[in-house]
Amino acid sequence: MITGILSAIHIEYQPGFGGNFLTLLMSLDPITVPYIHRTNDVFERLKFYNFNNSKKFDHWAQFHRNYHGSYFIDKSNPQILITRSHWGYTDFADYAVDLSYDDFPNYWLISTRERWRQFPVLMPGDFDIEINKRSLLSYKNISLDSFLYRDFWKDEYLRICNLMNLPVQMKAAEILYNSWYQIRVAPLAEDFKKLSISEKLSYYHKRKDQELNPPKNRWNHSIPFKEAFYLLRGDGWPECSSEEDFDNFPDFVKKELIEKFGYIPK
Repeated sequence: MITGILSAIHIEYQPGFGGNFLTLLMSLDPITVPYIHRTNDVFERLKFYNFNNSKKFDHWAQFHRNYHGSYFIDKSNPQILITRSHWGYTDFADYAVDLSYDDFPNYWLISTRERWRQFPVLMPGDFDIEINKRSLLSYKNISLDSFLYRDFWKDEYLRICNLMNLPVQMKAAEILYNSWYQIRVAPLAEDFKKLSISEKLSYYHKRKDQELNPPKNRWNHSIPFKEAFYLLRGDGWPECSSEEDFDNFPDFVKKELIEKFGYIPK
């Protein structure tokens, strides 16, 4: 156990399934390790967690990199660490995020990827790993569907707090949820109303096709080099300011980018 950690709770999820949102939502109370900024004040955490911060960036990938991932362990005050990862990045997790194949969840997921230039997207083997791990391990499920509908999210939030044995921070949670909903869900909810039955069904087929036939490499050519680099960055990789840095990378990083992730040097 990491010094300063009372316990750890891990969430696994598919790319695009709201893993960052759920991690921050469950990391509001001071009993948990803070993300982004070192503070045990609930509303000070909320200020940094708020998804309106994404408006400062040109692309969600930039926001994703700059505002998520860093947590602050207080060794003198053991806290619960809420962590998350995509399927296959860890051997064990307590919770798994579910998204049904109903019409609006399908549309929300696929339309988000289309509007964000295929970010975030499933990679080869990801879906198979999820299927295999779910068959071998028991997970407590988190319903992402519930967070796509304003009438149901509070019940799901309360249920998860109870399962994780975390204090409820409803006022802060509501502000955080609304900031996420207005950016990630509301615009698509309005557009969804205009779709025909056949158009809604087409998003089911698109989703199933992405699961069966994901991109052949992990490099996302549709977003800036720097953002793609940091989304894949491994241990020992250097900092990166632009694509011009590639020539100065260590040979092992160049090799990984080209052979493992499919980057094509200019």
